Amino acid sequence: MLISIAFIDCGKSAIGQRLFVVRRLLGSLNIDSKRAGVKMWVMEGDENLPLRRDDPLANLVRQDLDPLSVAELEERILALKSEITRCESKIAFATRHRSTADALFKS
Repeated sequence: MLISIAFIDCGKSAIGQRLFVVRRLLGSLNIDSKRAGVKMWVMEGDENLPLRRDDPLANLVRQDLDPLSVAELEERILALKSEITRCESKIAFATRHRSTADALFKS
């Protein structure tokens, strides 16, 4: 028998508590974890994974603003405001679309 158990990383104390509970559960089922081949491992949550190197938002935030002129900074602000408006429009569309779909499936 092979039993595999994976935990999402949520801090060392929580992992330790979960491992303890699993070992107790296996013991209460009269399963010897070593003989049964129990494998336990911890998976990292997505928030701990590195961002893509080509992530445009991360690159934008890291960009040095010192060499830019006032006109270039104002142009950048206009472009960012335009992108914010585009994102807000997408959010509004997605929200309306979801509401329509929810209403359709409620009927």
